[in-house]
Amino acid sequence: MSAINALNRGELQRGLQLVNRDLVQRTRAATGADSDAMKAAAGVLRTTWRGLVGTRSEEPAAPGQPPLAKSLGLRRSIKFAVVDGVMRVGSGLFTSRLLEFGVTGGDRIIEPRPHARPALEIAAPKMTDVVVADLQRKIATP
Repeated sequence: MSAINALNRGELQRGLQLVNRDLVQRTRAATGADSDAMKAAAGVLRTTWRGLVGTRSEEPAAPGQPPLAKSLGLRRSIKFAVVDGVMRVGSGLFTSRLLEFGVTGGDRIIEPRPHARPALEIAAPKMTDVVVADLQRKIATP
């Protein structure tokens, strides 16, 4: 059913949902966020980041070092997706942000254990190579 048909039938909510879905798809296509190159670049960052936080240990990491894990929940939480027309790589875990930036609460201080920023610094050159290679392939193909 198209948005116009839904609106003509008086189904305002359904019509707006269809219009919104269409706008999201057009934005994704226009920005290139859904392109194979962007997915590959996001995959490089995800893999690099997961590697930084993928070491198991019962002891916490030293401040300034990527966190060590009792479980691999943080590692598994790192994903990529297109959000509002932009490819995003991140973790939805609340503790991910606390580890990245540190936290002070009451009489407790947890020093930062950065993991996202170092992962991006490490992955950025390869991410660039992936995107450039894709563009060169597209230019070379008649």
